[in-house]
Amino acid sequence: MYLDNIKVQRLSELLSISIAEVTALLTPPATNDTPDDNGDEPLAPEKCDDLSRQEIKQATTFDAAYVIFENAPANSELKHLALERCLSLCIDLQEAKTVYNDADSGSELQYLAIEKWLSFCTIFNEAYDAFMSTPKDNSELQRLALKKWLSLCTTSTEARTVHNEAEAGSELEHLALERWNDFSKQDVALVTTLDDAREAFENAPEDNNALQRLALKKCLSLCTTSAEAQDICDETPTDSEFERLALERLNVLFKQELEQATDFDEAYQIFENAPEDNNELELLALERCLSLCTDIDDAETIYDDTDSDSELELLVIKKWLALCTDIDDAQKIHGNAPANSEAERLALEKWNYLSKQAVEQAATLEDAEEVLKNTPTDSEAERLALEKCLALCINHAEAQTIYDELPDESEFKWLALERCLSLCTDIGDAQEVYKSVSSDSEAERLVVRRMYELV
Repeated sequence: MYLDNIKVQRLSELLSISIAEVTALLTPPATNDTPDDNGDEPLAPEKCDDLSRQEIKQATTFDAAYVIFENAPANSELKHLALERCLSLCIDLQEAKTVYNDADSGSELQYLAIEKWLSFCTIFNEAYDAFMSTPKDNSELQRLALKKWLSLCTTSTEARTVHNEAEAGSELEHLALERWNDFSKQDVALVTTLDDAREAFENAPEDNNALQRLALKKCLSLCTTSAEAQDICDETPTDSEFERLALERLNVLFKQELEQATDFDEAYQIFENAPEDNNELELLALERCLSLCTDIDDAETIYDDTDSDSELELLVIKKWLALCTDIDDAQKIHGNAPANSEAERLALEKWNYLSKQAVEQAATLEDAEEVLKNTPTDSEAERLALEKCLALCINHAEAQTIYDELPDESEFKWLALERCLSLCTDIGDAQEVYKSVSSDSEAERLVVRRMYELV
């Protein structure tokens, strides 16, 4: 049965169904060569074939031709002719893509379809889709798609993508590299922000050292903080010219930030962000922190962040000691200083100095005893504190308590015993002291002489 394609298409639009569905509704079911309702004999295959060819020629739209293609016998010449007609009637990218997907792989028709498809591509992503649809083993189709894809590049990123897909050493790879370089030069020339400059640097061709250097310099010129410069430095190859350029800019910005810091917190933040393995900047930051440090707790914070046994540690301990006005703090600093170091010696001096001051200020025995507990062992301050304690004792019991608490080998033991005996007012007091001394000792003889005086 011959169907007017224009009428079929119109019915499809009116009924909101596909052309294939309209065709199915209008086509009588097969009757196995029995006469039709009018008594006519079925058409011979040759006649049907002639009518189908005529329908193909008369098709004026892609959809009409595609209906014939879909209804034609599989792998038949009619199916091939219908698809060729579809290709000639393509008016957009999607129709050409449909023909390409239906054409035999590697056939001339498929080649013509990809050409048609590519002719409709107007943007990069459309050409990318066409390229990705071509068989990887068909170099001719891939080359055709890649060429169109390259012609639609508008950015360095796109040109780089095409370059990476092109066959190594091919003319297309060379052309893609040229476009990539051209776009990268434009990128570098037009950047006004750090983000744009970093993108331009990252997108510059790796084998174009001059362009990469230009992009890097643009990045660095737009850095306003050392942290930004550090990020760029981290992205450059170690021990390269690019790393050296980034470090130069980093140093300049870091020093500017230190100079502009007006309080400890600002300087300390910069110190914490100092580049690793850059002793010069770390030392500058530490010195700035110390110059702005007015609180002992801040000094301790810096010390906690400083490597032990380093040249920086001594600087921090000196500042910490300069702010130290309390025996407990001095004792703490001494405990943190490395053994047998210059820092330990300085801390001991400050501890001894503050202890002597505390001894002078002690007005009661309780105060003096507290100072004695916290003075450096075997120091001048310890001797002065003990003498102050003994001087503030008002009875032999207080002095004897001090005597009893002193180790036998203490050089102050005898001093305490003399003070204890001087405060004895009767024989009973002296007898109490006698119980504390060793037999057959010089101390025993001293106590007995005092008891003799009090009898």
